[in-house]
Amino acid sequence: MTFIGRDGTRQEVDAPLGYTLLQIARENDVDIEGACEGCLACATCHVHVAPEWYEKVPAPSDDEEDMLVQHCRHVPPRLPDPHYRGTRRSGRDPAAGRHGVSGLVPEDGFLGRLIAAAPDAWQAYTAHPFVAGMADGTLPEAAFKHYLGQDYLFLIHFARAYGLAVYKADRLEDMRAASAVISGILDIEMDLHVKYCAGWGLSEAEMAALPEDPACMAYTRYVLERGMAGDMLDLHVALAPCVVGYGVIGARLAADPATKRDGNPYLAWIEMYAGEDYQEVARGAAAHLDALAARRGGEDRFADLAKTFEAATVLERDFWQMGLRAANA
Repeated sequence: MTFIGRDGTRQEVDAPLGYTLLQIARENDVDIEGACEGCLACATCHVHVAPEWYEKVPAPSDDEEDMLVQHCRHVPPRLPDPHYRGTRRSGRDPAAGRHGVSGLVPEDGFLGRLIAAAPDAWQAYTAHPFVAGMADGTLPEAAFKHYLGQDYLFLIHFARAYGLAVYKADRLEDMRAASAVISGILDIEMDLHVKYCAGWGLSEAEMAALPEDPACMAYTRYVLERGMAGDMLDLHVALAPCVVGYGVIGARLAADPATKRDGNPYLAWIEMYAGEDYQEVARGAAAHLDALAARRGGEDRFADLAKTFEAATVLERDFWQMGLRAANA
């Protein structure tokens, strides 16, 4: 078997019959991440099958279909890697549609209907002045730095929320998927966040010592309360404005010709969330929520879940407002 690295280096190794690709890689010191150690639970290691091979592999099982839906298990950090340059998607405006989610969230899906049920809150969140300031590069640095510091604290509670998802899950695949998210946040995303913030003059020690802003406290505790009082569906509905909303915002700003490119200190943030990696995560999160709603009686609970979604969206809006308020203090 031949492994080809990102730099083009080729490594030929023995491949014993019956071994998985991950096992062969590990036996030969080939660096491939596998958070679940090859248990088919997290998708941190995966393969892309060439179209000409589609007919040569069997149809996916139900468990494999669930894993494909839940491939968003690693929610990327709410801050980009400082070295990430992103990719701007071409073609039609990915933010087109009645609620700015066409191409990302099916409008007739469960999440699309939640968004449609809270149009004012969704608009206030995704088109907030903080967002507009990032688009044209006029957002005060003090606002963004306050946001960065509070987002460090947010990530800690985000990991706790997925810990709660493990407890609330009634299927092993759901437990494994939530566990992989926790690992991704604590082992990967927090480190990326700290490195990015260092570029803005913020050390981890400084951020860890920050008092939690009431807006951060309100949002994170609301998510945890919804998860503790309800089930997995309640929890994921409360998390959805964050995971999917950032994808919608990034796609819209990247597609807007009015967005400033040259000399915009926030362009890396925009390109992170407009990039295909995060767009795929957002689509996967929407699909996962739709599937979860189908299993958990979402239609019969729609009115209550719509209230949860709207409240969480308002709290996301307040997270932006928190930054502007700090800059004006």
